[in-house]
Amino acid sequence: MYVTGSPQGFAEFAWVDRSGRARPVDPSWQSGGALVSMALSPDGRTLAAVFISTAGGEDVWIKQLDDGPLSRLTFDAGNLLRPSWTPDGRSVLYTGSDSAGNIALFKQRADGSGAAERVIRFGTPMVENLPSRDGRWIVTRSVVGAGLASEGDLFAFRPGVDTVATPLLTTRFREQSPALSPDARWLAYASNESGRLEVYVRPFPNTAEARWQVSVAGGSEPRWAHSGQELFYRNGAGDLIAAEVRATPTFAVLSQQSLFPAATFATNSAHHGYEVSPDDQRFLMARLERSEEGSDLSLVQNWFEELKQIGKP
Repeated sequence: MYVTGSPQGFAEFAWVDRSGRARPVDPSWQSGGALVSMALSPDGRTLAAVFISTAGGEDVWIKQLDDGPLSRLTFDAGNLLRPSWTPDGRSVLYTGSDSAGNIALFKQRADGSGAAERVIRFGTPMVENLPSRDGRWIVTRSVVGAGLASEGDLFAFRPGVDTVATPLLTTRFREQSPALSPDARWLAYASNESGRLEVYVRPFPNTAEARWQVSVAGGSEPRWAHSGQELFYRNGAGDLIAAEVRATPTFAVLSQQSLFPAATFATNSAHHGYEVSPDDQRFLMARLERSEEGSDLSLVQNWFEELKQIGKP
């Protein structure tokens, strides 16, 4: 099954308040490429984003919010993924390939000074890098859809201490969209173990000790409030949900409310498609634009037989 025509494209970044009112970040800014992923700096003043260029490559760009300059941070030939910020807000982390072709985690000063530093080389291809607020841990995730034994599993390592990543969740199901609580005691993530994606929370780093299901009608893209008292996520209908939680002495969900419909904003169920402002009152989202070109949904049946007929069994 496939869709013809042009897909939805990235139009602009917007600040969205808790009632759903959106305000463009910088109306004059045009990205010039499709958005892959983004990360808001700890102080909420700078955005790191990965775009696919017209040439097909991916690079990290830095945007001073709201109407400040845009600058290109990386100039690599390969594909770069999942930017995140070091706790001090001075450097950006991202995954990419090293000179030997191995998937590795790199750190680059956000102002562009100095060369990129390799933090760790992964034995299994990884596509996440989420540092804890104190910088002691980085949570990562193995790739999805590569046919690996560890497909869609969660790992963690301590920068400067560990040379390999320690498994957190390695099940036959797909775990994705990891998010660490501000105090690094709780790990939120999405899993398809029930047959559809739902949001769960486990203790960190001892994830085997307990598990709580947060969403009940589908859930993805969990993000913690900076206060640690809320956990945001998208439900199965695409609405942004705020779950009030208690994190001490143990985890509990106290209440949940739907903030606003978010279907018109970019989503990334394997990662996350939005960021939370430092005061927890706004969300940085990428508004989508719909193509004027029509699209058709096509279903191809017996396509294995067609392949055999053209000599590609």
